[in-house]
This record gives sequence, structure tokens and C-alpha cells, in this order.
Amino acid sequence: MSTIEVEKDMYQRSADDAWSAFIRTRFESGGDLGHSGRAARLSRLEVELETMQKYFAVAKRHMNACTGAGSLPPEILGIIFSFAQEHWQPTCIYHWEEPRGSPPRISYGLGWIYLTHVCSSWRKAALGTSSLWQTIKCSNLPLSMSTDILTRSARLPLRLYVGSYHKGTSYDEVENWLSWPILRRTSLLHIENPSVHREGTQDSEGWFAILMQPMPILESLSISSNVDDEPIRLPDDFWTNNRPMLTNLRLRNCLLPNWNTPVLSDLITELSLQMKVLYDGDRSLPTTTEVRDIFRRLTSLKSLSLENFWPRMDLPSPDPFDFYPTLEYFDFTFSMQSSMYKTHYTFFWSHFKVPAVTALSIEGHHNWDEDEDNLFRLVEPFLSVDDVSSPAMELVLNSTTILLSYVEQPLKALKSPSWHLPYHAQAHRTQSSRLLRCKDSVVKILSPLLPLNSLKTIFVAADAMKQLERAPPDGGWSQKLGAARSVTRISTHFPQCLSLLEALVEKDVIGNFALFPLLETLVLHKDTQVNIAVRSTSVDIILLELLAIRLEHNAPIRELLVDWRLELLPIWSKVDRNTTKVSFFKP
Repeated sequence: MSTIEVEKDMYQRSADDAWSAFIRTRFESGGDLGHSGRAARLSRLEVELETMQKYFAVAKRHMNACTGAGSLPPEILGIIFSFAQEHWQPTCIYHWEEPRGSPPRISYGLGWIYLTHVCSSWRKAALGTSSLWQTIKCSNLPLSMSTDILTRSARLPLRLYVGSYHKGTSYDEVENWLSWPILRRTSLLHIENPSVHREGTQDSEGWFAILMQPMPILESLSISSNVDDEPIRLPDDFWTNNRPMLTNLRLRNCLLPNWNTPVLSDLITELSLQMKVLYDGDRSLPTTTEVRDIFRRLTSLKSLSLENFWPRMDLPSPDPFDFYPTLEYFDFTFSMQSSMYKTHYTFFWSHFKVPAVTALSIEGHHNWDEDEDNLFRLVEPFLSVDDVSSPAMELVLNSTTILLSYVEQPLKALKSPSWHLPYHAQAHRTQSSRLLRCKDSVVKILSPLLPLNSLKTIFVAADAMKQLERAPPDGGWSQKLGAARSVTRISTHFPQCLSLLEALVEKDVIGNFALFPLLETLVLHKDTQVNIAVRSTSVDIILLELLAIRLEHNAPIRELLVDWRLELLPIWSKVDRNTTKVSFFKP
């Protein structure tokens, strides 16, 4: 037996002896007490047992303090709690039960708040850090916790999220979470589905009294209504007396009573005006002149989002407005019949001009016919940029998306074409660029309409290759991208690039190369969806032929940049390294 084991065994016996003696002194009766004596003794023993359990918790606390987790300093615990807050939010779950129409049973998951129950030091650290309790998802917490949660933030500003997409808010929630002392401390208020339920009724106006309360430090307000019939119109005296100093405003299916409100001032840095559908002709919508005046006042605006928000036409039509260069991001989403493009889409973009430095994303959700005459209007925002001062430099294509950039990005040159395109159009945040997402018309119909003559680099995703390899008039590389005469680099996928390689050797009527006559670099990526082993060897032969023909006509391909996952293909050993450099890269 080792020394450590001997010492542990001795300590175990010592602890047994000490506790055995202690228990005897507190619990042994010392003889027959009789009936009345036993009753009195039982009462005292119950007190002893309760006290022992109390101090058992104290003992556990001392033991926890010696563990690694229990001895972490408050600064480290604060980091742990903050990380947990991001990824483990409280939740509210509705359990719908039979019979239909019965009220649901509600259960709550406290998320990161469960960490306050790990041990006393963790709880003390969490409750003593007021900043942890500033952000509250009110509808995901039991009403019984409202007072405790709200007071833990001391007097710090609050960020409150109320309501959910699937339900309105009860009067109890409003009264418990949004009393006037709380609203005066609120810097962020996000309201989802603003309808108040009481006694079986649903009333959006129940929120108006809340919004009329003084909120002197409110900076961010979001009101998102999920109504199906018509948008909510906020009351006429909204913000008349108690005007917040907003920097961020988001309204979804909500309309202001007065679009000239001073709240829409130069303090606003983020503005989002979204409608579920196109409410054409709604008199509560602002006129084009009013929208122009709003944007003119927003001199600090950095982020703008519009969805199905079409200003009413007014006469005389106002002069076009150029957004300020401070605008960094503009998300524009719409859904309408293409027959309305001229009266709405073209009208809007003829009156509002976006600087070339802005990251503009446009997303259309309507499924139009590809032979419709108005589709060309979709690229109008791409044509309003001055080609001389801001020439287009890079183009990225996939089957549903066009991304046109006015600056070259050499650090991203080896990224795959799909990497350059965000999963959602609204996630597009690359400045000095414009993104259009709709359907495969972007390649077949719209790409020839873009300002192609100044492009230096083109990225083509695998799914767009299928559109470009079709025979004219639906496809064809030269027909769709032949105007891009200054391109020196193209990035695509191997071996799907067969039709591209063939197009690169085609000549025009005067004997010049019809496609990318100045091309110097081919960047070839591996498509993870394609088994390289079963590819056709014809692509290898055509690649070698392309290199030879281009060299013979003094237009050599000087460099092949190849995805390292393609390195084992034998074709690269057959390339003449004296005329074409071959190197491998990790995307």
C-alpha cells in the first residue's frame, strides 16, 4: 500500500471516529425516556436532522470550493456565462393537447441560467455581475421570475425582447415585464407579433399605450407584426410628446402615422422597413417625395433594409436622390409580378441611386416566366454606377446569383466561386459590390446586360456552368460573356469546365479569340460533388490543345492555379512548364 493510500485510510478512520462521536452526542437518548420523553426527544431530533442537512449543504459548498470549477475566479466565470448566453438561451415550449382548442401546457427551459445552480460560487458570481442580466428574452421566462430577473441588472440599461412569431403577448406579460420604471431603463425594445391577449381577444392596440410611455434612453426599437390581412398603423400621436433618440428602427408590417417624424433624424444608423406583401396604394405608405425627404435627413445611415416597401407615386415626381457614401449595406427584397417592374421596380431605382461603395443586395422571390419582356429591368441598379469612376472589376456567377464587385480582392482570389456568395442575400456584406439573387435567369438572360467590358476576374460556380454550356440562344459562353474583353483571370471547376475550354479556342469573324482574349490565368477548383476518377479524359486533351493554340496566337495562358485535391491527376505533368506555370493551392 502506498504512502498516499495509508494516509487516506488513516484520515478515513479519524473522520469516522469524529463523526461517530459527534452523532452519539447529538442523537443518542441515554436510556428509556417513556412515552412523553420520546415525543419530546423526537421533536428535538427532527431539529437536529434539519440542522445537519443545512450544514451538509455548507460542507458541500466548502468541498466545491476546492474543485477546479468551484475555484474559478469571477472574471473567468463571467466569460463562461457570456458564452453560454449566446448559445443557450431560455426557451418557452407550448405543448398542444386534446381536445383541440384547449389551452396549451407551457414549460420553460432556463438555458444558461441553469449554470447559477451549479454551486454557490457560480451563483454568487452570476448574481453579482449585473451586466449578465441586461438582455432579457421576456416571453421565454416564467412570469414568476420577472422581479428577480429585472432587479439583478441593478440600474443598468435593459435590452428587452418580448413576444414570439407564433403567439401574441398576454396582459400579464406586459404588466410584469414592461412597467414604466423598466421602460425608462430600456435601451433596446424588440416586439414580435404585437397583439395582446386578454379574455380570448386579440388586440394590437394594446401595445400602443406601452409605446407611448417615456423611454428616454431607447436607442433600438423593432416592431414586427405577423398579421395576414393588413399592416398595423401606429397611432396618430405616436412619438408626439415622448420622442426617443433612436439610432436603430425596424418596422415589419407596421406603418408610421407621420413619415416626417423628427425621430427619423441624423441619429439613425440602421433602418429597416419591411412589408409581408406588396400593399399597393395603401394611403398610409409614404409618397416618393416623403421617402426622399426621409433619406435626405438620415445623414448617418449605415444600414438600410427594404422589403416590399414601395412608396406611392406623387406628381410632380421628385428629383433622384443619391444616398450618402456613409451607407454601407442596403438589402432590398421584393415579390411581385414582372408586369409591375416598370411601375414599381424601375420607378424606385430611377429615383434612388446607391453609391458604388455600398454593399447592395437585391433578392426577388417571384417565380416569373423566363421569356417575359421585363426581366432586363432587374439589372437596372447595376447599370447606374459610373463606369469611368467605378468600373466593375470582378463578377461571380452561380445559377441564381450575380455578384458584381467594383474592387479587386486579391486575398480572396483562390477561394472557390461559391465561397464568394452568401447563403442568404441579406448576409451580403462585401462593400463596393452589388448582388442580385432570383433564379437561373441571372445567367441565361441577365449576365449579357451587365457592364462586362472592364472586368478583370470572373468566378463561375459549377451550377452556372450548366447554363453557360447550353447552345445559343439559351447559353453559350461567347454569347453571354463575350463582351468581357479585359478579363485576365477566370476561376471555375474542373472537370466541369469542358465547354469553357472549348469556347476559349473559338475565333470571331476577324480571327481574334471570341472569349477572353487577354486571359492569362486559369484557377481550377475541385467540385466535391464530382468523382474525378470517372471523368472523361477529353477534358485533358482539350486543355492541352487550348494551351497550345493560345500560345501559337501570342495569347498564352501563363498560369494554371490548381486545387491541391486535383494534384494527382496525370494531366499536369503534360503541361509545358516553360510556357505555363502550374502551381497548387489550398482554397
